[in-house]
Amino acid sequence: MRLSDRMDRYRSTIGNLLLVVVLIFSTPDVMSITIGFFLLLGGSLYRAWSTGFLPEGDDFPRSGPFSLSRNPKVFGNFLIGLGVAVGGNHITSYLIFILYFIAFFPLAVIRKHRRLEKRFGEKYIDWAQKTNTFIPRLKRMAPGEFNISAYMKNREYRVIYFSLFVIAVLVSKFILTVKMD
Repeated sequence: MRLSDRMDRYRSTIGNLLLVVVLIFSTPDVMSITIGFFLLLGGSLYRAWSTGFLPEGDDFPRSGPFSLSRNPKVFGNFLIGLGVAVGGNHITSYLIFILYFIAFFPLAVIRKHRRLEKRFGEKYIDWAQKTNTFIPRLKRMAPGEFNISAYMKNREYRVIYFSLFVIAVLVSKFILTVKMD
């Protein structure tokens, strides 16, 4: 198995282990928790919104958030990771976030684009040339309908639970730190 395949396969496991490290070293305060919460929430909701626009059938998504960016779920992940780093309020949190994001997400985006280009050809290439890769382009969004079954099928609600769990741990750690002082 190639290194890139292994990295893709273990991306979540490595991310969860690194999250534990971030939470151990975190030094949250009211400001970092507040900003981290809103970043986590924003990223979670953006991912959820994106998942609801995944088409059923033999096509690739082009409406809703996918008309603003080819990888809205990755952008949501970026906001979530940044929220964890900010909430952790420690240099370790920021370093892990930056290194993890650089190590895993460009490769995932490239693999996805190659797969879609191979599968859909010119149709995908034309759309990709008009759509930002990562950061959503503020423009008129292509209409589409949010599909709750796609959202539920992909169990995207787990990301919101994860975000709330992280915030709860940071708040608990902050409260325990304040009580010890």
